[in-house]
Amino acid sequence: MTTDTSNRGQPLQIASPTETSGSSESECSSDVQLLPYRRACAIDRTRPAQTKQIKFRARLPKVKTGCHNCKRIKCDEGKPGCVRCLKFGIVCSGYPKPQQKTKTKSRSVIPILPKGSTLDFLQPAIFEISSGPRFLDEHAGRYFRYFCEDVAANITGPLPSSVWSKIIPQVGEMQEYIANGLVAIGALSKARKELAEGHSPESKEHYQYALKQYGKSLRGINTAIEKGARGCPRTALIACILVFCIESMQGHQASASLHAANGVNMLLDCYEAFGKPLTPSQWKDSISLDADLSRALTELDLQVLYFIDVRPASYHIAIKDALNCQLKQCMPTVFEDLSSCYQCWQLIMRRNLHFIDIARKCLSRPEPQNDDGRAFSPTEWDDGANFRHDNTPWGSADRSTCFPAEILAERDIYLAEIALFEEASDAILKKCMTAPHHTEEFLVATSLRAHVAANTIRMRGTFFADEIEYDYLYPLFQTIVTCCTLVRPYFTTLPSGYHTNLGILMPLFEVGVHCRNKTLRDQAIAMLFVDKQYREGIWDSYTTGFICKWVRELEEPWRDKEGLVPMERRARLMGLNVRCEQRRAHIFCAQGNGLGGGVKMKDTIVTW
Repeated sequence: MTTDTSNRGQPLQIASPTETSGSSESECSSDVQLLPYRRACAIDRTRPAQTKQIKFRARLPKVKTGCHNCKRIKCDEGKPGCVRCLKFGIVCSGYPKPQQKTKTKSRSVIPILPKGSTLDFLQPAIFEISSGPRFLDEHAGRYFRYFCEDVAANITGPLPSSVWSKIIPQVGEMQEYIANGLVAIGALSKARKELAEGHSPESKEHYQYALKQYGKSLRGINTAIEKGARGCPRTALIACILVFCIESMQGHQASASLHAANGVNMLLDCYEAFGKPLTPSQWKDSISLDADLSRALTELDLQVLYFIDVRPASYHIAIKDALNCQLKQCMPTVFEDLSSCYQCWQLIMRRNLHFIDIARKCLSRPEPQNDDGRAFSPTEWDDGANFRHDNTPWGSADRSTCFPAEILAERDIYLAEIALFEEASDAILKKCMTAPHHTEEFLVATSLRAHVAANTIRMRGTFFADEIEYDYLYPLFQTIVTCCTLVRPYFTTLPSGYHTNLGILMPLFEVGVHCRNKTLRDQAIAMLFVDKQYREGIWDSYTTGFICKWVRELEEPWRDKEGLVPMERRARLMGLNVRCEQRRAHIFCAQGNGLGGGVKMKDTIVTW
C-alpha cells in the first residue's frame, strides 16, 4: 500500500461545509480514512493561531498591618482611614500598634574623656537620661522653648558657648530642679522683653511664673544637697551658675555676687582635692576639662572681682598663684587664633584683679564717714549691695597710703606682662577688627581691646595717690570709648537685655569716674544709659550711669577755662549702697575742699 507524501509537513486543507456536501461520498470511498481523534486534531490545526492570555496573580505588597475591618485584605493603610473602608461607607477602625523590637543585647554607653585628664571626678554622669514627662504643664514647655530658641544663643555675649545651649539643658534632662531653673530664666527673659516693649500686664504674668519655677528649683537644690549631691560637683557648679543668672536678672546684686563666689570656691575645692598646691601640669589639664563650663565660672569670678568681693586675702593669694601656673603654660610669643588669645587674657585679668584685692587688703584704713558721723550702711540698705574701699577694686589710694615694696615690685611685673600680651595679640586683634562689625571675630576682638585698657587703668590707678595722675592715661580712656562705640549696637539689642559676661559697662565706668576729659567722659556716660532693663551680669546700666553722672556733676562747676578740673576739687568714689530691684542707690564720695586743703564727704540718693 502506497502513501502520498507530497503534502507531508503541510497542514491538512479541510473544506468548508458547503464544499464537503457534494464530495462526502468520494471522500468516504477514498483509500485513506482519518480516525475521529486525528480528524479533530487536523481541524484544530487549520484554525488561525490565537495568542493565549495568561493571567497572573496581582503582585501587591504583603500587608500585615491593615486596619481591623479589612484584616490585611487590599488595605492601603491610608490615614486617618483607608480608602476601602471609605468606599464601603464604613468608619475605619484603625490600625494595630506596631510591635516594638526587643533588643537582643544591651550596650553600655562609654563617655569619651579628654586624654590625660586628671580631674576625673568632675566628669558628668550626663548619659543617664531620665524617662517620663519633661514638664507637667504647657507653660513650662513654652518658656523652655523660648529659652532654647531666643535666650541661650545670646546669654553669654558675642563669644559662643555650649554651657547654655547644650551642657545645662542636658543636665536638666537628669535633674528636674535644673530644668526648673531654665524655665525660670526663660520666663524672666520674656518678662523683661515684654516690659521693655511696654506690655506691663503680660510681663507681670511671666515674672510671677518665673518666681514660682525658681522656688521649685531652689527647693530641688536644697534637697539634692541634703541627699549628698556634693559628690557630683559638676551639677553643683551648674546650680550656682543658674542661681547667679536668676538673681542678677532680678537685680539682687548682693545675692548674685555671693552665689558666684560660692561657685568659684567649689571649683577651687575640686582642684585642690588632688593635694596642695596644684602642679602647673594639673592646672594645664584642667583647662581642657569642660572648657566652656570652666570659662563660665571664670566669668563669674570676674563679676565678683569687679563688683563686691569679701573673700579673705589667703583665698586671693591661692588663686593668684594658681593662675600664674596656668599663664606659664599658655602665654605664647604670638597668638595664632582669637580663642586662645581671649582665654589667655581672661587668666591675666583674673590674676591682676586678685592681686589688686591682695594689695588693698594689706592696708588697714578706717571706714570713711560723712560730716555728721553717719556710716555708709544705713539700716534700710542692709539687704542691698554695699560697696566699700576694702571690697571693690575701684577708686584711688589717698596720699597717706604706702604700699609694701614687694607689692609694688609685683605690680611692675604684671604691668610688663600686660605689655607682652598686647604685643603678642596685636596682629590677630588687628586682623579680626577688619571683619564686618556684626561678626563674632570683630565683637570679641574689639571688646577685648576695651577690657585690656580698662584693666591697665585699674592696675595703675589702684596705686595712684592723687586723681590727677589719671590724666596721663588719656590714650587708654580713648581706646575704651572708641571700642565701646563700635560694639555698643550689638550689646544693646539683645532680646532680653541681659547677658552674663562683662561687656561695655565696666570699661565705660572707668572712663565716667576717672577721666576728666569732658568729651570722652560725656560720651562714656551717654553710652552707659542704655536701657533700664539692660544688665551685664551684676552690672546694671542705669546704676552705673547715675554713679558716673553724679561724680561729673560734683566736678564740672570747678572746671577751669582750659577745660581742666583742679586736683583739689576732684572727687573720689568712696562707697555705694544699691537696691537695684528697687532702682535706688546711695552714693558716697570724698571731694577736695579747694586750696585750703582737706576733703569733704558727700552723699546722694538717686532713683530711676
